[in-house]
Amino acid sequence: MWPSIFLVLALAQTADDPAPLERFQKAASQYDIRLEDAAKTKLAFVAKPLLHWDNPARTAEDGAVFVWLKDGRPEVIGSIFTYKITNVRTKHEFQSLAASPLSARYEGKVVWKPRAAGVTFRPVPDAPAPAENERLRLVQMRALARDFDARLIDLKGETNELRLMPQPLFRYGADNSNVLDGAIFSFALGTDPEALLL
Repeated sequence: MWPSIFLVLALAQTADDPAPLERFQKAASQYDIRLEDAAKTKLAFVAKPLLHWDNPARTAEDGAVFVWLKDGRPEVIGSIFTYKITNVRTKHEFQSLAASPLSARYEGKVVWKPRAAGVTFRPVPDAPAPAENERLRLVQMRALARDFDARLIDLKGETNELRLMPQPLFRYGADNSNVLDGAIFSFALGTDPEALLL
């Protein structure tokens, strides 16, 4: 999914699972993710998935995207999904959006501990000043996002152009963080978010 640090847990599943979204949500809620700051600040898990996606083109994938926040700002984004090879398996994968190291525990064990920041924000050349209202800022962010493109190159060297999804996966800022306005856009194969743009 995202070209960065990720954690994979492969677990056998039954093919006739009646409620995969609830199972994805339950698994995501079991993560205790904390910043590696002096206070070991625990990130707030948002229980409602940002997206329930599928990718029938590849091993019947079905998944959901979740986010963990600090003061309203996304610090971690993750996807829990199933795929089928001989039986149905589940993967958990994460991307740090934090400006500092963090750690994640699952079932009491540290399973992910990136030692560096997950992102480095950079200005977009010639970007306009933020508009005065939320609606116009979204128009601006969409216009900036359209200047980017992404492609997926598999192990065989085959290239798939990824499609910029028109709606952000997540929008944050103004009232609940020190950011005026921010959004996480995704580039997708089917509806499967393969690359992120913040």
